[in-house]
Amino acid sequence: MRRPVIRACSRQQARPQTKKPDSDFDSLGKGSSAIMDVTTESKPKCSNGCSRPAKARGLCSGCYEKDRSERMPFCAIKGCANRARAKGLCSLHLQRKAKGVSMSAPLQVKSRIIPMRERYNERGERICSKCLRWLPPTEFHKRAKQTPGDDGLRSMCNRCVICWRYGITYQQFAELLETQGGACAICRKEICASGRELSIDHDHSCCPQGGRSCGKCVRGILCQPCNGMLGYAQDDPVILKAGINYLLSHRPQR
Repeated sequence: MRRPVIRACSRQQARPQTKKPDSDFDSLGKGSSAIMDVTTESKPKCSNGCSRPAKARGLCSGCYEKDRSERMPFCAIKGCANRARAKGLCSLHLQRKAKGVSMSAPLQVKSRIIPMRERYNERGERICSKCLRWLPPTEFHKRAKQTPGDDGLRSMCNRCVICWRYGITYQQFAELLETQGGACAICRKEICASGRELSIDHDHSCCPQGGRSCGKCVRGILCQPCNGMLGYAQDDPVILKAGINYLLSHRPQR
């Protein structure tokens, strides 16, 4: 005789679920907010005068970091005004040391965020966010994306944009031009024949054309014709000497 098979019922009785309070304050009901206010008021405030609660040494987190940074010594690199973070170096020089970059190279100045109401002076000139020079609005290129309520111009002037592409600052450009007497390093002209400004010349074998230059391969300041002459000759002295011999051989005899 076969034994009867006993199957378990698939339906389970629904058990009543009781929601537990998340914390002791929830079980108190309306009085929980009053207790929370008492606990927050009991915490000490920042001794610097702000309303935020104190975290360490009687100061809030923001005031503590500010006081800590002011007490730290300056960077060990000569001419650097930043505070040291570790090993006597600031964060920027620590990155340079890790990457093996020269410590003596000047730091790149970041662009300032200048409000729209402060970008123009009484003479109608516009300030550059990089070199902080007051220039005519024609010295600024238009941005690709226009913002409502803005003048639609770039924050950096045209010269600073070019210097940024070649990896130098405007101060370095001005110092290099001063060493050349304010003129082209080849033809000694201060202004190009076409009326354009002097351009920056760099070694194309170091940084190919099309990308941003490293700044170390900048050779000098040239006018557009002299810079184009070197470019068409592919920076080859043999071609340039052959051009000189060609001109001397075809010079008219007087």
